[in-house]
Amino acid sequence: ACNFTTNRMLSDYISQYYEPQSVRTASIVADDYKVAREIAAWKKHLRREWQNVGVISMVKPDSSHEDIALGKEFMAEVVLSIGDLQPEDVGVEMLFAASDNKGKLHIQESFEFKPVENSDGVVKYQASLLPQTTGMYQVAARIYAKNPLLPHRQDFELVRWL
Repeated sequence: ACNFTTNRMLSDYISQYYEPQSVRTASIVADDYKVAREIAAWKKHLRREWQNVGVISMVKPDSSHEDIALGKEFMAEVVLSIGDLQPEDVGVEMLFAASDNKGKLHIQESFEFKPVENSDGVVKYQASLLPQTTGMYQVAARIYAKNPLLPHRQDFELVRWL
């Protein structure tokens, strides 16, 4: 129980939350809020262009036909038309979910894709999927707005399930 003290809790809060937020705040307000203006302009651009993002093709594992075996690697690919966006503006991920005994889905693993080809607004994203658990999964992919200046993905609401 000596590991769980109020002093430790405060120390953890300071090192894990307050100090990183202080650094982030300083970077946002520096140079007359330059980073804040960049984030706002990026969000405005993404909101305007997001409707133009379309799926051209997708290759993913189909666990309804075969079990996902431990150590078996799957290659997955999503080709998107992204219009005037940059490949780095669009995150692509594949999720593996399993149902509990009440039928509720729980995400077991997620894999992020990387852009590997870009030609005139058509981008191919690929991922090597190597699940760490076995079983029957529901597999789904989604795209989301992505920017390293955001503190976390929940900071911007643009997400689309494929």
